[in-house]
Amino acid sequence: MSRELGFSSFTGSAARGGGSRNRPDHANSHYFRSSRGGRGGASARPSAPETNIKQGLDTSKIIETIPQPTSASAPEDLPIENVKYVASYNWVDTDKPTIVVPGSPAIWKGHAVPFTLQPDDGSVFVDQNSARLSEYPMLPLFAAADAIHGPKATASPVDWPTVDVITDRNGLRKLLRWLNPSPGREVRDFRIDIQLVGTKTLVLGRWEGRSREPPSGRTYGFGFEGATTRAAPGCPPSGHHRAITYDMLGVKMVVRFEVDACLPTATSSAPKTTPASVDDLADALGGMNIKHRTPATTKTTTSSSSPLIDIVRAGTQVPQEALVEVTSRSAYFLDQLDWNELYPQLALSQTPALHMGVHERGVFSQLHEWQLDERPPRAGTRATSGAAAGAAKAPDISAQRRKTGAQIVRLARLLEVVQELAIARGAGPAGSFSLVCEGGELRVYARKRDAGAKSCLPPDVVARFEAHKKI
Repeated sequence: MSRELGFSSFTGSAARGGGSRNRPDHANSHYFRSSRGGRGGASARPSAPETNIKQGLDTSKIIETIPQPTSASAPEDLPIENVKYVASYNWVDTDKPTIVVPGSPAIWKGHAVPFTLQPDDGSVFVDQNSARLSEYPMLPLFAAADAIHGPKATASPVDWPTVDVITDRNGLRKLLRWLNPSPGREVRDFRIDIQLVGTKTLVLGRWEGRSREPPSGRTYGFGFEGATTRAAPGCPPSGHHRAITYDMLGVKMVVRFEVDACLPTATSSAPKTTPASVDDLADALGGMNIKHRTPATTKTTTSSSSPLIDIVRAGTQVPQEALVEVTSRSAYFLDQLDWNELYPQLALSQTPALHMGVHERGVFSQLHEWQLDERPPRAGTRATSGAAAGAAKAPDISAQRRKTGAQIVRLARLLEVVQELAIARGAGPAGSFSLVCEGGELRVYARKRDAGAKSCLPPDVVARFEAHKKI
């Protein structure tokens, strides 16, 4: 169940060590910054031209235009239940797709205020999973789950044939924005690629117009993360991804999302997974050639002759209650803080805290914490400089939770509509289709048969969705 979000804010000599960090999705992007160890793990590169949103689709016929579901009454609590950890991993910056499992998020350490940062620079991953494993971007989720629970473990938290939707949080947020557009804002165009596996499971594939983006020169979010967190022992600072399962009004979900940070006590008290030797991990994280790796590194393959992704076992399974979103905001726009964006992001990943740094042109004078299960002790504090004097105010959490709950009710209904459409079209690449939102209209297009359409997952993973086969 979702817990209540409380607020605290502080300025002065030090940030509390009991906090943790995270930024609102930001398209789950990562900057390539060699000077910082690479939140994406590569040198800066120019961004590629944007791909047409309808590339590879049969636009000669609109299969269906999906209407907005009817409004729903606001539930007393968020309609998300039975939250369980499925898997987690960190990407490694190697030529061969390689992940550290279970990996660990960065650890919040705080920072005395005021402090000054330079604007973010370097190119940025829009979606690290697609950029590093374009053939099967969802495969790391299954590879990590198999490494943690075993490919046929009865203790696995997921009975795969019973799952209704497998998706990144990003896709759910796009659908929520279409369902509930912010006043005065146009809904941004988006596309979600969909395939049915098994008898009822939807796999929602993330589609982006480009894999990398240049910095705007006006943001400080990644610098703020670097200043207020440290990498977990044995884990590369290249992005920590986590998958959880939960029930959403009868819709069985598996949701993958990126985690910015965790509380420091989470990694010190949780059981750790370590490689056979320090040299094995150092070799893996140093980008050594995969074929020279020792048996301490396991492999996930579609066949014995064509491995797709390698696994290094290291890191710590962090409890859900220790996760944190970290973000930064300019003091000049603090009054425009949009909780219609922030709260659903936390809810869909069941992330219990948000930490925010407030700055004026890179001078950070305030750190704010919104924590779950805490009542706000105060609405804000005096800032250290004039323009930031309007400190962030606590939202009406009860009202926001009810509002988000009503939005999630409509989201569940929308997913059921899409699931019915997918079942009618059939499983596999032949029945695959895409949701395309343009100008606020959500339309369904089939994939072109001559566009190289293939399954969203390798055959051995698709096989686990056969009825009555728990893997």
